Amino acid sequence: MGRSDKETKHVDVNLTHEELVLERRPLSEPQMTDDDPVESRTEIKIPLKREEIETTKQSYVKEEVIVTKKPVRL
Repeated sequence: MGRSDKETKHVDVNLTHEELVLERRPLSEPQMTDDDPVESRTEIKIPLKREEIETTKQSYVKEEVIVTKKPVRL
């Protein structure tokens, strides 16, 4: 039986995620608007989605191995 040509590598992968940040800032000068005022009970829905890591592996030729037979006399 031949040896297995299996190679195992451990690679550290930096994972990041995004967080939603809402800020309320007072204006330095009030501004007029034609919009109706928003009630404090108004509900705003923002769908948040999760992200998953996807890893792929691409094979490519690194080297060639040539196997031949030759007669040997004892």
